[in-house]
Amino acid sequence: HLLLAPSDMVPSTDDDGEADLFDPLRDDLSWLLVQAMVILALSAIVTRVFAYLQLPSAVAQIVTGILLGPTVMGYIPDFSATLFPEGDLGILDSLAKFGLIWFMFLIGLEVNKDLMRTQLKQCLIVSLSGVLIPLAVGAGVAQYLIFYEYIEDDVSHVYFTLFIAVAMAITAFPVLARIISERGLLPTTLGVLVLGSAAIDDLIGWIILAMNMALVRAGNGLNGLYVCLVMLGFILCQVYVLGPLLERARQLLSEPDKDMSQTMFLLVILLVLFSAWFTEAIGVEGIFGAFVFGTVVPRAEAFNDVIAHRLEDFVVNLFLPMYFALSGLKTQLALIDTPLAWGSCVLITVLAFVAKIVPGYCAARYCGRNHKESLVVGFLRNAKGLVEIVVLNLGLNLGILTKQVFGMFVVMAVVTTIAAVPLVMLVHPPADIIAEEAARTAAVGSTLAVNKEEHLPLLGGLSTPAKARRGSSHV
Repeated sequence: HLLLAPSDMVPSTDDDGEADLFDPLRDDLSWLLVQAMVILALSAIVTRVFAYLQLPSAVAQIVTGILLGPTVMGYIPDFSATLFPEGDLGILDSLAKFGLIWFMFLIGLEVNKDLMRTQLKQCLIVSLSGVLIPLAVGAGVAQYLIFYEYIEDDVSHVYFTLFIAVAMAITAFPVLARIISERGLLPTTLGVLVLGSAAIDDLIGWIILAMNMALVRAGNGLNGLYVCLVMLGFILCQVYVLGPLLERARQLLSEPDKDMSQTMFLLVILLVLFSAWFTEAIGVEGIFGAFVFGTVVPRAEAFNDVIAHRLEDFVVNLFLPMYFALSGLKTQLALIDTPLAWGSCVLITVLAFVAKIVPGYCAARYCGRNHKESLVVGFLRNAKGLVEIVVLNLGLNLGILTKQVFGMFVVMAVVTTIAAVPLVMLVHPPADIIAEEAARTAAVGSTLAVNKEEHLPLLGGLSTPAKARRGSSHV
């Protein structure tokens, strides 16, 4: 009874106007602690169920939020009004977004930049095909929604169309990165291709979205152009200035008896915060600044692994469940309450599958991937989840999307993300992908070794003692 007291009694006071010492929600900190405990406990239960079903843990956490929100537990008297009141989640929201910034930084640390450079052309081909076609499909979906009046009278059709188009074209980079990491595909060339192309997808999507938001707020495209140019300059400075300076700092601040000095770790923390703040300030979500910085952190002497080891457990097990749950709390599936609404929801979901999988498959085949690998590329890039919900929240907050349209696209995001792993397991399990890539790598190594032996006479190799040749560090 105390825990689920009406929200206007939190925190409660006694007859003298002083706070009740036994009120479990007496202040903001107590409130936040209870919210976190409820989210983490339910998230752990749902995640175990999803893990048993071999479904992404990220979706389990979104489902946790939906369960905690008005769709399910909202029907319990005073539950939502007390623990998760609509429009009054500022502290939890900020803490969740703060945690997401660190997760994106960790994902940037894990990206194999050397492999990405070797596949830059392929990443661009797969990304552009997987962005342009969904943008066109999204524009068509927007016209359908406008025709059936799923739009407020005072909302510009142009702005609405742009938001829907981006929602169809975006890829859930954090969720996709987590799926790829959990399945052990991050070190593979296929994992790099999917993750690299998804990163380009989201960058293009955020640029379009930032321009749209600038148009909505300022009424002209100059702000959008400014954002594009500043973001490009930010990326170039990170790659060509900050990365080399950080490597130099790593060498100067290294200590022989420690894997990383306290000063160096603090410097990295400050740079993550600065990068996230900068991109947040120019209107392109802080998660991208953190990700870009993560990709330029030096990999020498396992420097990036040391940072990841210090941060990973706390970020993944505490902050991420909060963010995913918070996204689910904003979803009201009860608003999809007519046959036409559910028919529209199904149509949007089907078109989302087609618009992402088909271009991804065709582009991967063009880049030389076999049939099964190309299907994997299409299936994985179809996951929308987290970033999709971020885009939808922006549209909802600006008044461009209605809560009903928001609910339809949340359903689409959850279905596409849930379907990604089972489809991959059905067509080409990650264990087979890793084994095939290892076999190809070994075959290439054997070929190089044979070619080396064939040319040894030209290199004077016959005059080299066999023992010395075996001791050589080169293949």
